[in-house]
Amino acid sequence: MEAFLSREVARELIRYQLIHCRQLANVSQKEAGAAVGLSQPHYAQFESDQRNQRRPDQDKLEQLLRFFGVEDRIPILSEVLEIARSSKPGGKHVIGPMISDVPLYFALEHYAASLDAYESNVINGLLQTPEYAQVLIEYAATLTPGLDPRSTLDLRMERQSLLTSRKPTPLALTMYVEEAVLHRRIGGAEVMAAQLRHLLSMERRRNIKIRVVPQSLDLSPTGRRPLSMLRFTDDWRVGYTETPLSAYYYDTPAAIEQCGTIMGHLHHLALDADESRRLIGAIVHRLESEK
Repeated sequence: MEAFLSREVARELIRYQLIHCRQLANVSQKEAGAAVGLSQPHYAQFESDQRNQRRPDQDKLEQLLRFFGVEDRIPILSEVLEIARSSKPGGKHVIGPMISDVPLYFALEHYAASLDAYESNVINGLLQTPEYAQVLIEYAATLTPGLDPRSTLDLRMERQSLLTSRKPTPLALTMYVEEAVLHRRIGGAEVMAAQLRHLLSMERRRNIKIRVVPQSLDLSPTGRRPLSMLRFTDDWRVGYTETPLSAYYYDTPAAIEQCGTIMGHLHHLALDADESRRLIGAIVHRLESEK
C-alpha cells in the first residue's frame, strides 16, 4: 500500500507518532530528550501543537524510535519526515509501498476528538467483534503477503479502547454504514448476529452514534467508497480514504469543506437513530430465527 499526504499532514503525523510511541514506551519527555542529548523543553517542541513546531532530524528520529522500542517504524517515518521537512507546502507526496498504513493512521485516530466515518463494505474496525474482525483479517492475509493475522487482530481490538476507556474523554464516533453491510453475513449468521448485537450495545454510549444508509438509495455522495473525517482539539481536521492499494490524507481547506459536505449529505440520507436501531434489531431477529 502507498500513502499520499501533504507536507502539512506529514508534520502532524510525525508529531502524533512521537507522542504515541513515547506514551506506549511509558517514558517522559525529559527521558526521551535525554536519550538523544536534548533538554526537555527542546524535545517538547517536537510534540508541540503549534504549526511551526520543530521536527527532529533523521538521526534524532531514528534514535528516538529505537529508544521507544519501535524500530520497525523507522523506514516509514523516515519517508514521512522527508516530506515534513520539505519547503514546499501543499501538494501530494507518496510514501511506500508498505503492508499497511495502520500505524500512521492509528496515531491520528488515537488523539482525535471526534471521528465521522462512512463504511460501504464492512463494519468500522472500532466497532467490530473479535470473531467478525478475525474473518476479515484472515481473508486479507491471503491477499497481502507479510500481514500477520494475530498481531493485526490484537491491534484492531486495542483500538476500541478509544471509545470506552480513553482519558480524559473517549473518542466521539459517528458511523454511517450502508444497509447492505448489515445483511452481509461475514462469518455466518451466528457471527453476524453477535456483531449486530454489539452495535446496538455500543450505540447506547453517549459518544457513539450509528446511522444506517438505506439500500433503497441509488446514489451515494462518496461513490460508495469509505471516508473518514477526524477532528482534533486544536481545530485541525483531516480527511482519510483508502483503496486496496492506496491511502489518502487530506487537510486543505477545499478538501475539508468537501468532506464536510459529503458527511452532511450522508446525515441527510441516513435513517435517524431510532430507525437505525430498529432496522439493526430486525436483522438480528431474522438471523437468530434461522438457528
